[in-house]
Amino acid sequence: MAEARRHGASIWAYENELYPLDVPDCGLLMRGFPWRLRRYDVEGVEWWAVSKWRTDPWIEPNQYELQNGGGCFLYPTPGRKGRPIDSVRWELYRQGVEDYDVLTLVRERATRRYEELVKQVALSPADVARDPRVMERVRRAACEVVEKGR
Repeated sequence: MAEARRHGASIWAYENELYPLDVPDCGLLMRGFPWRLRRYDVEGVEWWAVSKWRTDPWIEPNQYELQNGGGCFLYPTPGRKGRPIDSVRWELYRQGVEDYDVLTLVRERATRRYEELVKQVALSPADVARDPRVMERVRRAACEVVEKGR
């Protein structure tokens, strides 16, 4: 990634394992995904789909083998008229993007503090802390850095 950046490349991520609802902490993984992106300076994300419906997902929720809920962050309204309905997964990702923004501000204000904070949640390129209390505590500390500069 460092070599690509030296040549002016923008680093994006593609994560296909966050679609399924089959793991106990899938919500935590979705919320933590932007933390991993921020830690490794990933600038964008591509998703396979956010509203890929083969049939009516309200009747047949598991439309893709081996992926319970795969491809559905947004759901159609009855009759497919009107704005899509967002899922809990979509809201968790949105919260994670808000965390990404807060962490960006922390990095601009206090680089050492940023490193300390982000590493508590984004453990590696592939994993996050599995205790939701850690994420909440670190987010509060990050917000304090933004608000009070410490």
